[in-house]
Amino acid sequence: MAPCVFIAACSVDVHDCIPGYLDSEKNVKLMREARGDDALKIFNANPELRLLLEKFKPVSISGAAYDYSGITIRLGIAKFASADEAFGVYSGLTAMPRKRWSTGGGEMSYKNPFVAGFKGVYAFWFYSPNHPGNYFEFYETTGAKILKDLRINKRVKVNNCSYTWKLLPEENRFRDSIVYKKNEDVHGLIIDSAYSASYLSGKNRSAIYILALPGETAAKGRFNDYSLSLKNARIKTQPFPAVFAGNPCQAVSAETGSGILVVYQYRWLIFIVNNANNKESAVKHIRNIYIRMLDLKNEFREIETQRQ
Repeated sequence: MAPCVFIAACSVDVHDCIPGYLDSEKNVKLMREARGDDALKIFNANPELRLLLEKFKPVSISGAAYDYSGITIRLGIAKFASADEAFGVYSGLTAMPRKRWSTGGGEMSYKNPFVAGFKGVYAFWFYSPNHPGNYFEFYETTGAKILKDLRINKRVKVNNCSYTWKLLPEENRFRDSIVYKKNEDVHGLIIDSAYSASYLSGKNRSAIYILALPGETAAKGRFNDYSLSLKNARIKTQPFPAVFAGNPCQAVSAETGSGILVVYQYRWLIFIVNNANNKESAVKHIRNIYIRMLDLKNEFREIETQRQ
């Protein structure tokens, strides 16, 4: 399932989407609600959620706590600066979920302990801090209503998700493993923003990161920075071959102890492969990225024109 569509959010106050009850029988009652920094405090006790909100910094956020016969349920609804960042929180909570479905013009997923939703620049989440293993049907019905209320204008192409997720190969990719990463540390390489996915690589579980820089000069500079970071970390690198002859690139690989790491710069893009089972697997990952680029050649021709 594609993680994003080209959409833009209308002006919706996320606070207006906080319901007084989570169920139609009115057994799950709102006990507390907050906005902004006070809303963030509601989620501070969950380290996973707290870290994601620190990284992606919502433009606006509302939080609520509900009581269901002693079971506490928390709900957060947030608007982000871009659809990428909204997807970053959503995918960070529910990547490789037990269940994923489309509803209300958006998408929802369940991965214990979270049920989360995503639509354009918006994301929301439910969880219970004192009964994390419980799953309630009203998560689905109330979540669908929240997504429906988070109106978007499909005719305006702003706040689009980045095209880079489309370059992630499908071969050997774990289902629904696409995530948007921000300030990720990979063997000392700080990945400021990138789409990533997990793959089966022999006996290893590998990851591919796709980074788009403002231009080729910036990409070459980033590649040099990454090469220096590996050297400073005393990770020995060696040249990595160009996958297709005639394609200008810079590339290095390294053995990290758990697998093969590759940093590959091509034009304005950087591909990072982490924890490949062996060099042959790493080459196959890079080759599959190129194949995806060829599949999307018309879209890339338009992107290149816009960059000139």
